Amino acid sequence: FDGCKGMRSIYIPASVTSLADNFLGDCRNLTSLTVAADNPVYNSPANSNAIIKTGNKTLVAACNSTILPEGIETIGSYAFAYCDAFETLDLPDGVWSFYDYAFAYSSVKLIAAGGISQIGFSMGAFNCSKVEVFYLRQTEGTLSMFCNGKMWKYAFAPGWPTPTFSTYVIPEQVGIGDKVYVVSSLGSSAFYNCTELTELTIPASITAIEKG
Repeated sequence: FDGCKGMRSIYIPASVTSLADNFLGDCRNLTSLTVAADNPVYNSPANSNAIIKTGNKTLVAACNSTILPEGIETIGSYAFAYCDAFETLDLPDGVWSFYDYAFAYSSVKLIAAGGISQIGFSMGAFNCSKVEVFYLRQTEGTLSMFCNGKMWKYAFAPGWPTPTFSTYVIPEQVGIGDKVYVVSSLGSSAFYNCTELTELTIPASITAIEKG
């Protein structure tokens, strides 16, 4: 359906069990997305105008009238591509992983998330996007960020909740959607601002630690 700018709605029947990334490329005027109730792979909660892959709780496709339902965990590749109805996206609690080009060519500039303890990005999650701010709603707890198996620089980011933990165990692997990455390196300043930290456990999978 790439480039079908005149299309306003799409219905996924029960017989469709595979949807390619960006299958709605540049269908920028879509306002209705629905899935047959008996589809074994995908679903579309009432009034959400969103297509969800049921098994891994991944948002596959959104449109200009999407209302994100509770329960999703991952924003899939190109999920918000070409959506130009909003600049601020308030994610439901629990959304923590993001695939390549998740917001490509969309108008989204600010993303707010909450109810999570870690965030996982694929390397190209914000490619071709206008995203400028990733804001954490929660005011308590800690947050670590991983990208393709690397703990990010400023993984416990300044401006987000100040880490108050005294011990931290770096996981050997991190799941992002249906992919699992081995955590093999630490970015520079990964534990910046962790003033209470007295004990850090580094797994055998870590083979590189950047300066700082």
